[in-house]
Amino acid sequence: MRRSLFWLATLALIVISTAHATVPAVAQVVRVATPSDCDVEGSEGHIAPHAFEFADLERLWEVVDLLESGADPSPERWNELISGPGYSRLVQEEIPAGVLFESLRVAFLPSLQAKKSQWEDQDSPALQLVEHFIELDAKRPMIRDRLTELSKEKDALSRRSMTLACAYFKCSMLNREKPFTVAFAAFQKDARGYGDTIIMDPVFALEAGPNLALWLAHETHHLLRNPVARATSPMAQDGAERSVAWVLLQLESEGIADQIDKPHTFFGDGYMAMSKFAEYFRAELTSAPKRIGQLDVLMRELADCTGKCDDVGDRIRDTAKMAGHPLGYYMAGVIEQSLGRAALIESIGDPTRFITAYNRAANLDAQRPPVFSDRSLAYAARLFAKPCRLLEEARHNSCPVDGSTMY
Repeated sequence: MRRSLFWLATLALIVISTAHATVPAVAQVVRVATPSDCDVEGSEGHIAPHAFEFADLERLWEVVDLLESGADPSPERWNELISGPGYSRLVQEEIPAGVLFESLRVAFLPSLQAKKSQWEDQDSPALQLVEHFIELDAKRPMIRDRLTELSKEKDALSRRSMTLACAYFKCSMLNREKPFTVAFAAFQKDARGYGDTIIMDPVFALEAGPNLALWLAHETHHLLRNPVARATSPMAQDGAERSVAWVLLQLESEGIADQIDKPHTFFGDGYMAMSKFAEYFRAELTSAPKRIGQLDVLMRELADCTGKCDDVGDRIRDTAKMAGHPLGYYMAGVIEQSLGRAALIESIGDPTRFITAYNRAANLDAQRPPVFSDRSLAYAARLFAKPCRLLEEARHNSCPVDGSTMY
């Protein structure tokens, strides 16, 4: 499913008032990402340092300057903007070019300020993109200074983020000469991973400060995961099955990657701990056992469904609040606590193995959280039917590869 402006709906949801909640015991434990079997500079495995790219942002500021002067850039200039490594992927995967262009016009073209007021009155979803561009421009001097620092620190930052990612990956088995690209392109306070490219929002990078390595590590983990994924194009037959496949992929991919950054940013004295986003995340953790029960019921219902099942698919997606991040984080935490990190790493790229490992771990947990039924496990195994034994087969190019990560 294309994710065009999905994040706008997510942000709208998060403005719901959420009280500070007691986090389940498994989520209260702050797990520190530490190197496992990875030496990113050693002889066993090698991964090239990230390549930092700032061209998208420079082209964006050129467009902003033109718009502020009252001139609408030529079609060639607009096309140049979306030809860079960051915006080319964002336009392809997430934000339609027309939405991007019109949001920039409304943000900076003097003749369109009345339209900006109209969007404000209508509470247009695209207004969040407009406001983000305005904030970006207001912080231009600080962002330029930060990017200058990053251009000097990029090698150390790359090594640090790779080491953190390798704490939850068998990096010693990888040999990668081509670097991942880190493209700085403004879209919202977040980061994305597509193919071989990490897209980092510059305002987000500015506010992250020394925590930037954690977010880079999270996205790096996604990019490392893709080539070793068991099945990123599952055997789903219809919209409802694609929904459950998407949810299970989210739980596995984000649940594991979130172990790298969330303990340090969303909990305790983490720099985002007091944000609405983190509050909502923690509140959802308290609902994780209930969500597992709901998901299991719906998976069994879908497994037995013979008619029109799209409504079941919609309800399945609704169980994965925040695109599955909190629920996946909870499940991955249960696995690591009860079975150890090695069991968690072995489930990378394999949603069926991930939920099976969760069941094993939950049965060992003194709190006895809900588990998935045998019917649901069998259904998941059918969706992700082609086995691929992670890195061992990936090294011989026998695993399916998907070009995009999922949040």
